[in-house]
Amino acid sequence: MRSRAVPLVLLFALALPLTVLASGPANAGKVTFTEPVTVGNTVLNAGSYKVKWEGAGSTVQVSFLQRNKTVATVPATAVDEANPFLDGAVQTREQKGNAKVLKKILWKSVSLNFDEAALAQGK
Repeated sequence: MRSRAVPLVLLFALALPLTVLASGPANAGKVTFTEPVTVGNTVLNAGSYKVKWEGAGSTVQVSFLQRNKTVATVPATAVDEANPFLDGAVQTREQKGNAKVLKKILWKSVSLNFDEAALAQGK
């Protein structure tokens, strides 16, 4: 009996890290802005960012990281949908003074929608 328990424990111990690794990258992507973009109350300068999101269901908290430092965290809605974009495609709207406000980031199988009303209220 004991000899059968050891392989099961080893199998479980090896499978757990693989599960964690498999679930981690699914909620992350990269995006490059060619000009400054406002998200929430933060202006993100032109450049490349790692985007990570956490949360259950469609409402998530999205963090923008540059050089492994979080520069902004805002709420968004995650939508599982097929898109033709491998890298992050960006949709913005123009604000007064030609400033760009981030509306959406699209990757191959997920989109993040930034609800401006929720962002303004900090929800």
